[in-house]
Amino acid sequence: MTSPVEIDSLASGPGGLLALALDSFKSVLTVASASADRPPQILDRSGLEVRSMDYAPDGTLAVMAVQSGGPGIWLAEPGKPLHQLLSLTSCGCGLRWSPDGTRFSYLQATREGFGVSVLTRGGAPLAQYLSVQEIASADWSADGKSLLVVRRDATDWRLWRVDLAHPERSFPVSGYGWQFVRVRGSMIFGVKSGAPGIWRMDGTPRRLTDWPDLSAPWSWTVTAGRVVYPDFSDPAHPRLMAVPVTGGQAVPIGYAAGAVPGSPIAVDPTSGRAVYRQQTREDADIGWIRLVRQ
Repeated sequence: MTSPVEIDSLASGPGGLLALALDSFKSVLTVASASADRPPQILDRSGLEVRSMDYAPDGTLAVMAVQSGGPGIWLAEPGKPLHQLLSLTSCGCGLRWSPDGTRFSYLQATREGFGVSVLTRGGAPLAQYLSVQEIASADWSADGKSLLVVRRDATDWRLWRVDLAHPERSFPVSGYGWQFVRVRGSMIFGVKSGAPGIWRMDGTPRRLTDWPDLSAPWSWTVTAGRVVYPDFSDPAHPRLMAVPVTGGQAVPIGYAAGAVPGSPIAVDPTSGRAVYRQQTREDADIGWIRLVRQ
């Protein structure tokens, strides 16, 4: 398909006929408001379909998105608007800054499955690591010399450390059953297969939050000693909740009007403001194509 419209479901008919349920939406990049009765602040109105985003330690926002059918990566230095850094042939996911803010990585499809691409801050490609059937997430080690990658083998999902200087030396660093991992210094956080909540994985695994919505277990982040996640228990008033990395009571840090499950979120470490994708319009349609054997 050449269209960026999402395909929700398929149905096949006689003579190669294929019906597609198409879902299109319009969204803006928005800063969560401090209270439910205040409107959110629009950060970018250019119509980016944001798929993934992350803040560097200096407050630079990197966004992986699609615009007018073309995928790419956009940056916004502190106090400046978003500008496109580079175009991509296909849109990846899982954008992550290195701890020193000089590089970033993202997950990308390969001929064999999936890999992790690493670029400089200026967008120059450095390397592509791995080529495996399935990857759930990837983040940087504290020293920036390794990637911690969740990938699935014949048994289940597992966290692996990949040495950037010697990627052939990857080795497992967790038991099975972990997905969508985030790293902050020596602390490792993840979502556990078949279990609710966000967990602290380093040391003895312990659950930090029950997290009331598990329909999109990748939509959370860690910043400034807190785990931040969306709460859709009141669909009319979505909130962004924060719980200390040591555990404790979760408290709201922002109200995310127009957020939907699965929307990426990011928190600026220099200001504490939370950014999310606000959906402003959604359209559904049914299309069809006829498949022909060549």
